[in-house]
Amino acid sequence: MRWSIIGLSEVRREGEDTVILESGNLFYHREGDHLSQGGVGFIVHKSLVNNVVKIGSVSTRVAYLILRISKRYSLKVIQVYAPTSAHPDEEVEEMYEDISKAMHSSKTHYTVLMGDFNAKLGTRESGELKLRKFGAGQRNRRGQQLADFMEKEGLFMMNSFFQKRPHRKWTWSSPRRFDKK
Repeated sequence: MRWSIIGLSEVRREGEDTVILESGNLFYHREGDHLSQGGVGFIVHKSLVNNVVKIGSVSTRVAYLILRISKRYSLKVIQVYAPTSAHPDEEVEEMYEDISKAMHSSKTHYTVLMGDFNAKLGTRESGELKLRKFGAGQRNRRGQQLADFMEKEGLFMMNSFFQKRPHRKWTWSSPRRFDKK
């Protein structure tokens, strides 16, 4: 498998640190709200380590890195770990504010926002431009918050632009989904 930057959620490490691993890859992490729970981070391939301009976090749920891709262009990658539906809406709203801070903190030519949003965007609804026709399932309330945020910030949900087989359109299934109750 080829990779350049891997975004991490549920890092479960204490503190905040940037380490060059024995492999030469860069590992950055920021702990979550509770000791050894949650947290975000990155692994950057050793071929790109010298191109990292800045790496840091806005909160325990939002981290970012800026990568120089040429003399003229740079890329900002933002990693997110959203609260689950068990958390209050205020935490989700705070996370979106943190994402906005990360997006607007330093000007770059390109921005990639990725991570675990704990939301179902579902299929495209009429009039939406940021989501294309290849979404999957039914949108939930947190998915609507994500869609509204994308519209406000001018972001596109790139997974929905490409047709995939049905079993490749989701990444996780609730264990309760198979209960007979």
